[in-house]
Order: sequence, then structure tokens, then C-alpha cells
Amino acid sequence: MIAPDGSITAVYLKQRIDAALYNPAYEMWNSVDELPSNRATAVGTPSLPRVKDDGSLSPRHGVPENVLAILEEQGVCGRTMLPPLLTHAGAV
Repeated sequence: MIAPDGSITAVYLKQRIDAALYNPAYEMWNSVDELPSNRATAVGTPSLPRVKDDGSLSPRHGVPENVLAILEEQGVCGRTMLPPLLTHAGAV
């Protein structure tokens, strides 16, 4: 990457991290196959109060239902990599 002043600010080095270093990290992460209902920023929408079944607003915020419906229709899911839950002593 070259800055406006012509200086180099970053260099892409393909396959420079040894697999022995990154494979153990991938083994402890899990793919998420759910709608990103609590990831409004990632979806690009404002985080709005959720609507309860009785029509009142919930104190919880998230991605608007109409946006989630569009994402579901298009087959979008989180596909985010999340680490497993950890306790203070280690893995759950």
C-alpha cells in the first residue's frame, strides 16, 4: 500500500505465517451459522430496540426484523468465527 506522499505503508506477504502457528487457533474456533441478529454494525444498520410479542419495545437492541428477513431470504448468516466460551480456569 502506498500513501499519498509516495511512502510504502504496508506490504502484502502471501503465505508468510507458518501453518503450525495458525492451525491450532483455527481448531478452537467455531463457525456461526445463524443470522447476525445482534450485529447491527456488521450488517450496516442502526441497532434498534427489539419489539416484543405484545408490541412493546424491549430494552434489548439488535438488527431490525425487516432487515433480518431480507438477510434470511438471501441466505446470509453470520459466518463469523467465534472462540468457544472460556471460564477463568480454561475451556468450558
